[in-house]
Amino acid sequence: QSHNALKSLDNFKGESDAWEGTFWEANRITTCVGRSDGQFRQAERQIYLEVCQAISQDSRLTREIIDRLIENLDGLSVTAFKQAVTRLTKQSAETQSLVLDAAQRMIATQKTVHAVEQEAIDYMRQRLAVNSVR
Repeated sequence: QSHNALKSLDNFKGESDAWEGTFWEANRITTCVGRSDGQFRQAERQIYLEVCQAISQDSRLTREIIDRLIENLDGLSVTAFKQAVTRLTKQSAETQSLVLDAAQRMIATQKTVHAVEQEAIDYMRQRLAVNSVR
């Protein structure tokens, strides 16, 4: 089954214009936020799937593909995270709001906010200067 997920991920990357640019930055940012406390829980993965589907507008994205994507994306340094957020500022306000909202929702899935998560959200709020859509 994981072989099929990897094949599906490769097909998605190979066929989707969304893989580059906005989708890639949103992936990197939301993956970083999801992993910032050392775990990437099921509720966070669901939110991650929703934002990836919304930004890519690609119905082929499934939970299986997203799980494989999460496994294959490297973690970001603080500098790389900040650079990705800066690149996201060049995208539409709607896209910025979607990513910020997803990050906030991911963090809200837990009772306690980890310090790294709070720093990430604070930086995103400062740089993106958009309001969450929720």
